[in-house]
Amino acid sequence: MTSANEVTVVDGIPTESKAGAAKSRTRNRNKNRNSRKSKECFSSENMDTTTSHNEAQRSLQGTTGVAKSKKAENKKKSLSIRALFKELEKLLRYISPITINGLPVKNLACEPIPFLKKIIEDETNMEEIFMTFLMKPSDPDFPFDLGILSVTLCIPQSYPNKLPSPTIMVLNDDIPRGYGLNIEFGFKQIVSTVLENRRSKKQGKWSAKGKDGSNKEKNTPENDEKDESRTIEELLSIEVVGGNDLTGMVKTLDKYLEKFLSMEKKDTIKLVKVMNNKQDQEDKKLQEKADYEKPENHESRMTSTTPSAKVERYKKRTEELEQLRQRLRENNVTVLTNNAHGTTYKFVLYFKSDDLTVEFGDSDEVTIEKLFVKLFVPKEYLYHPKKGTKLSIDMSNNYNIGLVNSIKDTNSRLIFGKLINNISKNYDLFAQDICQLNCRTPSRDSPLYWTITSQLNFFVHNIQKLMNEKVDFQNWYEANKTMNSEVSSQVSM
Repeated sequence: MTSANEVTVVDGIPTESKAGAAKSRTRNRNKNRNSRKSKECFSSENMDTTTSHNEAQRSLQGTTGVAKSKKAENKKKSLSIRALFKELEKLLRYISPITINGLPVKNLACEPIPFLKKIIEDETNMEEIFMTFLMKPSDPDFPFDLGILSVTLCIPQSYPNKLPSPTIMVLNDDIPRGYGLNIEFGFKQIVSTVLENRRSKKQGKWSAKGKDGSNKEKNTPENDEKDESRTIEELLSIEVVGGNDLTGMVKTLDKYLEKFLSMEKKDTIKLVKVMNNKQDQEDKKLQEKADYEKPENHESRMTSTTPSAKVERYKKRTEELEQLRQRLRENNVTVLTNNAHGTTYKFVLYFKSDDLTVEFGDSDEVTIEKLFVKLFVPKEYLYHPKKGTKLSIDMSNNYNIGLVNSIKDTNSRLIFGKLINNISKNYDLFAQDICQLNCRTPSRDSPLYWTITSQLNFFVHNIQKLMNEKVDFQNWYEANKTMNSEVSSQVSM
């Protein structure tokens, strides 16, 4: 017998016994198994290391991507701010604003350009920039009796990269509202042309001509004033001067001002001759007096008025109310109440083709062609500085109720109710200011004096502004007064 470990020789080749061979195979299997485990462990460790590395890489890439995105966004915002500021800086070399955002330039803490820079760099303030300025027609043969055009230019801070676009509002009291609308809609067409020129330049096309040779405007939001701006577009082919920017817009307005004024004006309600709100040197002197600046001194001054003076002013009140009824004889004027506190009238004010359309989203809109109103005139009107007229929308009238009920969406209806409420509050603010002015200058022959009908005229022409929030209306109203004061001082020079 051979032992398990013995080796025999067969044909000259050494061989193990069966038992030795079995042991050898077992050792090899164990060795292979251990080798595989070792490889698996090594592979697993490598995989874990690779996974951790990939996750780290992805995390790093994600962080880098966010950083790049934020950097790109900041760069885009910086470019937008720079573009707007560059245009404003160029514009202020061409015009000299009287007010910026309702503040007189002479009262600003710094120069206009640094002031504007602070506004557009303030990320918490994205409200539009509006400035008032005077523009004298440059054409020496300008045919109209218009010494100076008073304008408010509104510039959204999203300009020039996004909508909405710049607009203007004509402030001249000596320009009938219909012609003022022609100028405003004409400016919209100028803006549309400037923006189209920019798009064409960006695409490498300075002009997009149709087969008929006429300019083809794209159907963009800048051209959404369909009726009015289309009328201007059909009558005029705008050629921009001074560059495709804010300065070019203003210079082009000067170029086409005569043509805008030559167009047929829109019909507007005319209650009286166009009101005159110009303030002369006499008014400035009166405003400087402290006894006219404080309400309590107003009261003591009016309380000390002699009985004969009160009778005289009450007589003027009576004459003015009679004049009101005569001039509004086609407006269905009726006396609602007449007592010791004052007189309340009911009548309708027509807006005719100069109506106002209030849009609520894509579904609802209200076109205001007329409004039934109530007007209260206190007994102390004209001799008490706090007793001005009060105007309110008559919400007991079926027509006015129908306007509200025509709005299907409940939220839109509430918004419209808020706008109506703003009208009364803002009119009170305006009427209170006028009341104090009339008490200081009681002569109806004075250019500073406002009759009741001229106050209603203000309401009709500025109903859009009266719908604004109180702060916005105050800013606009003060800018308007400042503008008229500046016009008056320049005309008198």
